[in-house]
Amino acid sequence: MTKYLIEKKVNLEYGHNFNRTAIYWCSFYREIEIMKVLIEAGANINSKTLTGKTALSRACDRGYTDIVECLLKTNKIDLYVVDKQGMTALHKAVWGSVRDRLKEDTMVDSNDAPECAQLLLEYGADPNFKDSSGDSPLNLACITFGIN
Repeated sequence: MTKYLIEKKVNLEYGHNFNRTAIYWCSFYREIEIMKVLIEAGANINSKTLTGKTALSRACDRGYTDIVECLLKTNKIDLYVVDKQGMTALHKAVWGSVRDRLKEDTMVDSNDAPECAQLLLEYGADPNFKDSSGDSPLNLACITFGIN
């Protein structure tokens, strides 16, 4: 169905409900095959929701290494897109594991995501990039006893 809609010139950048685009929803629901089709069709992989989340930050937040790797391999991903808290995808990879360790209620499964963090670092993410509170990903890990 996705390929058919693309052939019919559907708007790949339409953002439903808080500007969540199709590429974002693929990340949210871990639909990697559909994501690949959207990427091939030219979908903006760096599009942001109203709160500043991207497909990459959502995948990192949930620990979806396959989605993270797919996005990174495009060589079009912006590692420094920030959300309303000034957090990058690397912050989210660390913070996702924070929530898991603290057992916070997040409405979604929260996964320990050291593999996502490692992938981001391998692709050049800056571990010293500070969010709006002045915290780097390393600060978040140390503050919350992140051993991994």
